[in-house]
Amino acid sequence: MDENQHFPHFHFVGGNEEFLGLTISQPIAIINKILRRADKFKKTKEENMSQKVIELLNAARARELTAITQYMAQHYELEDSDYGKLGKKMKEIAIQEMKHAEALAERILFLKGTPTSKPDAEIKKGQDIEPMLNTDIALEDQAIKMYNDAIKVCAEEKDHISKQLFEKLLAEEEDHFNFFDNTKDHLVKLGAAYLATLTGE
Repeated sequence: MDENQHFPHFHFVGGNEEFLGLTISQPIAIINKILRRADKFKKTKEENMSQKVIELLNAARARELTAITQYMAQHYELEDSDYGKLGKKMKEIAIQEMKHAEALAERILFLKGTPTSKPDAEIKKGQDIEPMLNTDIALEDQAIKMYNDAIKVCAEEKDHISKQLFEKLLAEEEDHFNFFDNTKDHLVKLGAAYLATLTGE
């Protein structure tokens, strides 16, 4: 057997080295084109994934902005009604929500998004303490459900940083929920006697 049959021949055509009817520059151009298409597809996929997460982060930020405004309004109303102890706690929780909103904005900006500046609901004013607590319980319950869903989506999108952020926020929202729920429970069971413990500074 002719040993040359085992090896492809290269020869020069018009000054270009040719292999199997193609010049060397042609396969390289084809490979580069394939790589560019693959890179473009990868970037498009990543952008779509980021956009989905950005929408979740912005929905969460809008919810946090509502909570901030609601809890600060309650803080001022409680202070004016001499329920200073409860008012102080409302302010503390509002400040935690501010930190949540800031963390969400930073993550949105990192993903090349634009943080929303609009709350997702109107706040309620002039409520008595029990209806006020019902409002707060509902806000926290909605946030907990939202963040649980967001954690699942972030895991599916393989965005572990956003997932960890939502997990951190979730734990703190559960603490807020427990505070409001326990306060309401004490109020329902003890009535005016418990309200008296919430007055003063």
